[in-house]
Amino acid sequence: MRRALRNLLFVSSLALCTPVLTLGCNRWQPARAYQIPPGSAGGKPTYDAVQEVLAANKYQVLEKNDTAFSTKVRSHAHESNDALASFIAISVEANGHVVLTPSGYLVRPDGTIHRKLESELEELEYALSQRLNVPLGARQPLPPPPPVASSSAAPAASASSPGGIPYAWSERAYEPSTWGSDEFTCVPVKIAPEDQSQLRLRLSNGQDATVVISIAYAPELCRSPQQCSLPGGCPALGLGDEQQVAALAGLISNNAVAKEAVLTSRGVPIATLDLSKHGSIAKAMLQLKK
Repeated sequence: MRRALRNLLFVSSLALCTPVLTLGCNRWQPARAYQIPPGSAGGKPTYDAVQEVLAANKYQVLEKNDTAFSTKVRSHAHESNDALASFIAISVEANGHVVLTPSGYLVRPDGTIHRKLESELEELEYALSQRLNVPLGARQPLPPPPPVASSSAAPAASASSPGGIPYAWSERAYEPSTWGSDEFTCVPVKIAPEDQSQLRLRLSNGQDATVVISIAYAPELCRSPQQCSLPGGCPALGLGDEQQVAALAGLISNNAVAKEAVLTSRGVPIATLDLSKHGSIAKAMLQLKK
């Protein structure tokens, strides 16, 4: 009932927006802190309750970490259009505090959010608060972004961006019969296999790309002596799945995000890379031009 009423109000408000007055309809507004205060349940029971609410509301789960109590889902907004995808990350702290973080197409780099996604977040907040039996309380403004991590956390490399973050480079595998003929993105930083799940690809809009990230070490990959000085070679970066890569290629082709992105590990920037030179993304961008 509440969802139906909210949708009715949303449609009614759109009807008042003529083409001439579109800018005055306040479709974009400053994002705030989306959260549910801690209750008495604690971290694990709260996390389990969050999963129930997401399932009941038919959310597509893209990432899930049962140990860290974190989940990332595809927003229902523009659900049938990957190029316009938005996302909601839900994290549960040990005390049961739930934080919802929006990202994607309906969140702008200037910190504003489209009211369509804002409305969905409000509904999800309400559903979670009802399930957890916790009052929402007063809405809080979005806290300032955390300071950028010191570049000293990243190992030195022969070439670095202005922020001191080493540049990744692209090269073909030395054995195309095994690895194919695509350009691989090579990272001049040692990455432990157990850290693979902590890798994120931060786009120019400040959001993390929704792509499956993998790394590979092999004698046929990323051994350029001019670029890689690490014993045992440098890791090759893989990006999947196909639909997610295509969506990311669409954002770059439409200039929604810059082609340059930053690879992070545990929140620390470790390399800057040109997405348009990565094999699978370059292919997808080429297909979009046809």
